[in-house]
Amino acid sequence: KFSINQSELQNALSVVLKGIATRSTLPILSGIYLDAHDDTLRFSADLELSIQYSVSALIEETGKAVVPGKLFSEIVKNLPDAA
Repeated sequence: KFSINQSELQNALSVVLKGIATRSTLPILSGIYLDAHDDTLRFSADLELSIQYSVSALIEETGKAVVPGKLFSEIVKNLPDAA
């Protein structure tokens, strides 16, 4: 569970999305690995090219998850940006 500015999240996703597989027989390769701990949110994509990107965030609960890259990006684009 974390809180982050929408524009910062979208920027991080735009960097990491370059490393995910667009067409793969393994669905996990089209996902983005999120790791939230110690006020840092780390994004990872792993194909032939490994991309990692870290950003500061308010971490309420530490945790890890893999989310569908394209779907998560589309959801984030439609979120309102906090003023």
